Order: sequence, then C-alpha cells, then structure tokens
Amino acid sequence: MHQAFRFELDPNNAVRSRFASHCGASRFVYNWRLALVKDRLGEQSRIREAAFRELLSDEDAKALANTVSVPWSMISLRQEWNTTKNAVAPWWSENSKFAYESGLSGRIQGVRAQPR
Repeated sequence: MHQAFRFELDPNNAVRSRFASHCGASRFVYNWRLALVKDRLGEQSRIREAAFRELLSDEDAKALANTVSVPWSMISLRQEWNTTKNAVAPWWSENSKFAYESGLSGRIQGVRAQPR
C-alpha cells in the first residue's frame, strides 16, 4: 500500500517576489555563462585563424589558441563567476548562492568544444 501527499504553495506577494528574483538570478547566470563560453571559443578561433594567416603550423596554432581558457567544469565556472560577479551583477547578494549555482550547473545546449 502506498500513500501520497499533495502540498500546494500559497505564497504572499513578498514571497512570490523573492521566488521571481531567485529564478531571474539563475537565468541571468545561465545567460552569462553561455556568453562567456561562446566568447572564449570565438577568441580561440580568432587566434587560430590569425596563426594560420601567419603560416604557423597546426600544432603552433592550437597551442596559441589554447592559451585562452574555456571554463567547462563547474569549478572553473564558479571561479569565473566569483571573480566577476560584483562587476556584472552588483545585486548578487540579494539572492541565495544556490540560485546562482543552479544557473552555473547543467549543460549548455548548442555549444561544442573546439577540437584540440
């Protein structure tokens, strides 16, 4: 025999506002992370193309491009966020750190790592 319980949240306007703030913060960090990864991949690509125009070897072009780090892991993304959060989101302290962490975790759809 199984028993189930159903609960319903009935937040007041203040709590509803906090929920929305936390959801918005999570989405903001997700978009920030997506832009960061795309910018870094684009920078690697521009460096690789410039190296090829200078007639450098494939290995040298890859080595130069890899000087730009792309934060793929949760640890590296969190480090990037912690170093830039005051500049990009001065309101970050208004929400729980878990709201930001949920935006940093998970897969980024449509972005692939460049072959190394």
